[in-house]
Amino acid sequence: MKKIEYDVNNLQSFDVEWGIHKKCKEWWYATGTLNDDDGNLYSYQFTLLHLNFGIITPIVVMAALTDLQSGRHYYLQRSQLFSKRTTLNNKRVAYEGVASVEKENDHMQIELSHKDFKLSVEARYGKGAFWHCDNGKLQMALPGKNETTFYYSYTNMPTVGKLMLDGKTIEVRGKTWFDKQGGTYSFTKYKTNWEWFSLRFYDEEEMMLFTFPQSNYQDGTYITADSK
Repeated sequence: MKKIEYDVNNLQSFDVEWGIHKKCKEWWYATGTLNDDDGNLYSYQFTLLHLNFGIITPIVVMAALTDLQSGRHYYLQRSQLFSKRTTLNNKRVAYEGVASVEKENDHMQIELSHKDFKLSVEARYGKGAFWHCDNGKLQMALPGKNETTFYYSYTNMPTVGKLMLDGKTIEVRGKTWFDKQGGTYSFTKYKTNWEWFSLRFYDEEEMMLFTFPQSNYQDGTYITADSK
């Protein structure tokens, strides 16, 4: 995939900024809540992190599922120094055998594979994507043009699919929140460490909260039911 120039002050479309950026650390991230036909509740997570340290580009992938009825939590993390098992292009990000997200015209197809469960869901674009912070630019607590990330989210994605768990195939439906974020910030400096929350309300509104505990810098986005 051809890498994109990182220009956080002149961001392009959500589709363009989905791709890999030069000299950036970046990630694709999904969290969702799902119900089955009996009203049982599940949550899931997908993260693919692409780190750029010059000639070394480590990849980290995480896949998780929580069964709120039984209290069981399933988690898988894999990493590698180079991206030989990874697909990263303008339509698909994947760590083969663990997790993938593929962009279609009207939805994202999300697949997770764990020894104890498999999840396959279609997350429709719903309310669409939104830039956070200053038109997509997040200052990562430290001053300087290189201490930034771009950040956008699909905050309200109607989701349907199948969960394979305990030898059964379970029809599920719910909502997904999808993030794309990345930049040239200092990955190893403690002052850029953050805490993040996504709040999703039953009246179809959402909130993103971003804070750096080592400083007074905070940021947030509130999205109304009519997508303002």
